Amino acid sequence: ETNLGPLGRILILVEKDILPAQVIDHAAPRPVSVPPGVTKEYGEYLATVCAACHGDHLSGGAVPGESPSAPKAANLTTLGQSWSEREFVQVLRTGATPYGKQLDPEIMPWNRFSLLDDNELQAIWLFIRSLEPREFEK
Repeated sequence: ETNLGPLGRILILVEKDILPAQVIDHAAPRPVSVPPGVTKEYGEYLATVCAACHGDHLSGGAVPGESPSAPKAANLTTLGQSWSEREFVQVLRTGATPYGKQLDPEIMPWNRFSLLDDNELQAIWLFIRSLEPREFEK
């Protein structure tokens, strides 16, 4: 069951023009359903969330909506060239990079990805490995 809490009720009363249903493009095409599996296509489907910070081409750069001094998102198009699948999975399971850096889950939510199963992480890895290396976006 879905409930609207006190803050939601206040927003509706105060800002009637920002109701979520009004800002959704209901005519926009819906994503094609991709069957789960250890495939590049399923990995691409799972990695669509990564574009919010890493950019449309996953080549990193400034995170939309963040201050210019905020850390830049990593270029994932070159990640597949420098990390092994084992290292990639380790980062998303533990937040520890192969270089000994601990990722801040407030900046890179690795802890959310740690909930993915081995097949899902392997599918994402297959997709990342398939990316053409691109320049870091500014």
